[in-house]
Amino acid sequence: MFDWLAYVKAMADMLPRGLNWWFERRDPVRAQAARVLAAFEAHDIARTQIVRLLPPYLALPMTAFVSAQSLREHLTPAFLDWVADFFMLDRAWLDCMPDTQPHSPYPHCFYKQPRELHQWLSERVGDHSLRFVLYVLKADSGQPGERSEGPFALVFRENVSGLDDEALARYELMSDGARFDHPSCIVDLLAACAVADSLSIALRGLVISRKRMQALEEGTMLIAAAIRRPEDYWRPERLLQPSQDASPWWQSIRKEATAWLEEAGLHHVQATLKPSNQTT
Repeated sequence: MFDWLAYVKAMADMLPRGLNWWFERRDPVRAQAARVLAAFEAHDIARTQIVRLLPPYLALPMTAFVSAQSLREHLTPAFLDWVADFFMLDRAWLDCMPDTQPHSPYPHCFYKQPRELHQWLSERVGDHSLRFVLYVLKADSGQPGERSEGPFALVFRENVSGLDDEALARYELMSDGARFDHPSCIVDLLAACAVADSLSIALRGLVISRKRMQALEEGTMLIAAAIRRPEDYWRPERLLQPSQDASPWWQSIRKEATAWLEEAGLHHVQATLKPSNQTT
């Protein structure tokens, strides 16, 4: 028997999404406003709080943030520039340009270049390492190993002043197309973790769903939304610790990462990755 009540309810649930899609297709400025609101909401900033974060030169009424429709009337290039800078978003994504992602990895995709990564992190962090975290996101629980597969992502987190004396986190994507079933990617991951650790940047491992990982890779989800309420946690700092029980495969990974750091001239960093049969 056909369930008309369930059908009507499903149609009622789909109607707002359909209308939003229709409006955004016909009105690109409204689509920009919707992305702005999505960015604030992904970072747990209520619409009633947004005006408190705005600089004086961008003062807007609280009613501007009631909806994408109301906000569209107040969008300016200066406001969109500020939003992109504040949340470290790709400005072209806010402009709804084709084939753009909210977090472009290319400006800071140094995880395969230890020397450049060390220089960039040193300049960025300075003497405030406690404000920063390097996340390693993956879709499977447990520590990575020889049989691990699937994607992973490096995300750089910075804590800035938020509202009511609470920190506000913003994120940058530091990798692109990294996979555990590519040994060279694991070598680069180990080197990147060693570089961050040498600068006293905390390492954190998060396990998120495959669906969220895929959305993050495809650029259809903001980092802040993708890592909200992770499924599990793991400890990437353990990758840096030598182990007498390490397999020949894992020892070869550590050896390659050590050589990679030494080639980059980061001798003080590569010293943390001595083979497990050496003292540290």
